[in-house]
Amino acid sequence: MRVFQRADQAQVIEARLREAVAELHHKLGGAMCEVELVSYELRSSIAVIRVSGGCPDCEMTAGMLIQGIEAHLRRLVPELEGVRIDPVPESD
Repeated sequence: MRVFQRADQAQVIEARLREAVAELHHKLGGAMCEVELVSYELRSSIAVIRVSGGCPDCEMTAGMLIQGIEAHLRRLVPELEGVRIDPVPESD
């Protein structure tokens, strides 16, 4: 029974994280920064995200935006213990 409860809990938290990421797209407005939730690890309470692009107006890279992205996610999903960045695959 506990396995199902943990699975349900993970799905609920992941859904909330996906909503928070969608809200980021709106908040970033015209920025050419893409944020994608790759996965959520319930055991460690870590979200794995992929961030690419940057802000063409202020010349901030995606890497510079990561602290703000993490703060946003942790504010909306307080169960989150941290965020790990998954590198963007290199295009050929």
